[in-house]
Amino acid sequence: HPESEWLSEDEVKYTCIENIFVDPTEELSTLTSDPSQVTAQIFENVTRKLVEIFAIALKDTRIAENSVQVISNLANVNISVCEETGHLAKQLREFLDNYTLLADSTEPDGQVNISSKGIELKSIVVQRGGNRGGPFTFSPAGLGAENETGISIELPSEVLDRQSETGDTRLRYVAYDRSQLFVPDGGLWEDYKEEGVIGRQKVISASVGSEPIANLSSPVVIHLMKIRNDVNHTCAYWDEEANTWSDEGVTLVWENETVIICHSDHLTNFAVLMAPTTEALPSGHAQALEAITWAGCAISMACLVFTILTYGLFKCLHGEKSGKTLLNLCSALLVLNIMFLVGTLDVSGFSRSACVGVAMCVHYSLLASLLWMLVEAVDMYQALVTVFNKYENFYLIKRCIVAWGLPIVIVAITAVLGTDNYFTQNRSLKILLAPGCLIVLLNTVVFIIVARVILKPKFQSKKEASSSVTIAQVRGAFMVMILLGVTWLFGPLAVEDARLVFSYIFCICNSLQGCLIFFFRCLLNPEAQLAW
Repeated sequence: HPESEWLSEDEVKYTCIENIFVDPTEELSTLTSDPSQVTAQIFENVTRKLVEIFAIALKDTRIAENSVQVISNLANVNISVCEETGHLAKQLREFLDNYTLLADSTEPDGQVNISSKGIELKSIVVQRGGNRGGPFTFSPAGLGAENETGISIELPSEVLDRQSETGDTRLRYVAYDRSQLFVPDGGLWEDYKEEGVIGRQKVISASVGSEPIANLSSPVVIHLMKIRNDVNHTCAYWDEEANTWSDEGVTLVWENETVIICHSDHLTNFAVLMAPTTEALPSGHAQALEAITWAGCAISMACLVFTILTYGLFKCLHGEKSGKTLLNLCSALLVLNIMFLVGTLDVSGFSRSACVGVAMCVHYSLLASLLWMLVEAVDMYQALVTVFNKYENFYLIKRCIVAWGLPIVIVAITAVLGTDNYFTQNRSLKILLAPGCLIVLLNTVVFIIVARVILKPKFQSKKEASSSVTIAQVRGAFMVMILLGVTWLFGPLAVEDARLVFSYIFCICNSLQGCLIFFFRCLLNPEAQLAW
């Protein structure tokens, strides 16, 4: 060939390779341009061809771009085809992942960037002696037909500490607009099929070098988009070995109406999953409950402050055992209300340590409040049932050790077992409910005993006894119920079909607890009235 005189032997070989492989990739793009017409057989044939041309794609950006577009098309096929070809999807994911690791870069800084309608990949070389400080963030700007943004992944600088200090390191990212290439072995949930969730579920992944990275002390931070507003969501990663989604080591730390923030201690493919069975509260009710909580907590905190001032200023009130117990109970409830409201704020800008700190404070103040309620219950039992008026040494100190000290032990043990306990929702519920429900159960038993005494006084003489129930007796029983925290039972009951009703009862009763304590122990207490 005359033109070969102007080409070296290597250039002639490369030109031949280009002529062989460019047309097949363009043909594959055409073949898959309408994903709805792609069958399982076509999917298999195209995947096999892509695997064959992978080595050439590493050397030719045009072939690589065509290949990524083909994979993007395959990620839009019908769900039935996805389920049938799930075993082939792994080869496509490996194609993208290996390309970011091995591809030659034409950019001066060594970056590799390929963006298609549904897939975006990026590879960054962190050179030896260069800036290895981090954090490193990847936010696909043009992912999806609507140029949607909002998903991103941030790697801590710690990820480079696991790599060789003597060589360059590649930071590799892949983002998917749809999750068709991630179908579990057991198939998709029916809700995903019916609602078209898989078409809106974005996936983002990150890798560093060629070795897996796990057990990070600083978390990987992932921002993901919610699939729907009327259901619960969870953070998850794709387990390649089990070929399914898992939430191990991945925790949901914050969410609003559209975005979820997840933390992870390892690197892989991440997504947000819609819970298949548990629906969230309707948005209207959720807003109403939030308003009730904030208004109730504000009123409750004001009443608790007034109660603390009233009993703290006058010795005739705080000199009694019941007054000392009430002061501690109100203090615990005040801290609980404050920390609860802090926990409802937008914590997207908070560090992981700050989030853990708030969660631990809520946990501690809740347990302390319940224990002081138990102390109140025991005191009432002693006064009304056993008529136990004997002087008791170190009365307040012993109760403070139990009510303020025991929660410290429980919270410390929980933190030592792993701070993820304060992020993973199922674990958090168990941590709060297990000791809390035990205390509430004890409170309830004592409340029933005390209520029976109040309603049917055994200490009255036969002449004074009456079968009728007075308003004062009912008021006293209701006061005991509030003080002993029986309303905390409505929290665990707020599940399944009854969750909406019990959620309202829980929010109203508990957020107004301080208000009712002030009403009964200050406004309706003659001693408190005379003290002022």
